[in-house]
Amino acid sequence: MPRAGILDCSRVDRSGKAFDNSAMPRGTGSMQNNTEIRTALPIDDRCHHYVVMGASGCGKSTVGKMLADALGGDFVDADDLHPQSNIDKMSAGQPLTDEDRLPWLSLVGQTLAKGAPRVMACSALKRIYRDQITADAGAEVCFVYLHGSQELLWERVSSRADHFMPPELLQSQLATLEMPTSDETSVTVGIDQSPTDMVAFVMGAIK
Repeated sequence: MPRAGILDCSRVDRSGKAFDNSAMPRGTGSMQNNTEIRTALPIDDRCHHYVVMGASGCGKSTVGKMLADALGGDFVDADDLHPQSNIDKMSAGQPLTDEDRLPWLSLVGQTLAKGAPRVMACSALKRIYRDQITADAGAEVCFVYLHGSQELLWERVSSRADHFMPPELLQSQLATLEMPTSDETSVTVGIDQSPTDMVAFVMGAIK
């Protein structure tokens, strides 16, 4: 497996003031009021594989498509790679287990490797999921984490009617979520702004 990038994970709010990374909630769906968090990180421009990650409703597909356009690459939605058994389970309101996810995550990594640059929208909630994607991609993967409050995410997922995952599974996703840490190649951007601004921020972090 390729070595993950070691990046400065200090975060800044809109005033430019840094704050302590240890204050960030981990492995929890509380999210508190940190929707303005952004991460000022130098992502190596030799990275050609990107995963736009986060819980349901954060805008992964919208931002992922726009980021792919900005990079001059292509976009794939990992939801389209789920086997029917996973779709049936989620449609019935049942959370996926790690056993359900791991073959799908391997396919995500393999599919990601087939294009460069390529952007994949994928929840990638746990560190082990991201490690699996990276291992199967066979190259460094840059994770773009879309961060938002539970309230905003719930508002978004409750208003959409064209997705197989019911909004009731959002709480399960937030309970599973492990935000990227300092030894992962990643950038975090708050979803309380336009997709255009979010993509511009990510592009500005690529050095």
